[in-house]
Amino acid sequence: MLTPDEMSRIEEEERKRHAEEEYRKTVRSSLKEASKKRNTQLIVVLVGILAIVLVLAYVASFARGVVSLINPYVPKTVEIASGDVTIQHRAYIYYRIEITPAMRNPVVTGNFTVAGGSGNDVLGVIATEADYMNWINGHAARAFWNTQGRATAGKFNVRLAPGTYYLAFSNRFSLLSDKYISLKASLNYEAQGN
Repeated sequence: MLTPDEMSRIEEEERKRHAEEEYRKTVRSSLKEASKKRNTQLIVVLVGILAIVLVLAYVASFARGVVSLINPYVPKTVEIASGDVTIQHRAYIYYRIEITPAMRNPVVTGNFTVAGGSGNDVLGVIATEADYMNWINGHAARAFWNTQGRATAGKFNVRLAPGTYYLAFSNRFSLLSDKYISLKASLNYEAQGN
């Protein structure tokens, strides 16, 4: 049988053990709460980041839409000619230009310089197909641009409607001399953007 001191010691140990278990439960519970709180904070942060990304994507998409509503067209350039070309005597050169209805504000621009022969000169024109044929054969023709006679150098900047046009240079008047023309020409327009 146990003495009162032993019984008291055992009771004291049991109280300590019970208090330790209660303290462990409290610590475990607070750790679980802290973990839940961290997880909740992490979820809130992740949801916030996702929301910001979605808002930025929407704003960017909206801005692109607004820009395309403001100006749904983008500038385009098609090179017609660039470099040096020889025009044989009694001959001509031409470049066919096709302008479609989808092209907005089409403009043919360019410049040229001529060397060769006694006058360093050619005749130049931008005209419709029928007028180009008349012009090249020496008949009256309506031109959107021409050199106003023989020229050594010149520039052109011609706004055109949809259709087929010809940019041409003639050396048909020269009986013996070839001409060397340095030419740069391009078609600039706006097209529907994506």
